[in-house]
Amino acid sequence: MKTIRVKLQPDYIERICKVKKPVLAIAELVWNSLDADSTEVRVVFKRNSLGGIEQICVIDNGHGIDYESGVWAFANLVV
Repeated sequence: MKTIRVKLQPDYIERICKVKKPVLAIAELVWNSLDADSTEVRVVFKRNSLGGIEQICVIDNGHGIDYESGVWAFANLVV
């Protein structure tokens, strides 16, 4: 399996959430996993040395778009 590493702009979660609640943006990403027929979805919060959330990872085993299309589709999100 190939991996595409995507770095999102700092305000991405807020922008994809219509009511500006970050938890709803995370829920949207989980729903995307379920739409891809995932049977396992994990949300991992990585903290920095001060205890703040530095990174949120949504990991699933679903099928999605093919690798080449993924690289093209997510190129606009890279910072």
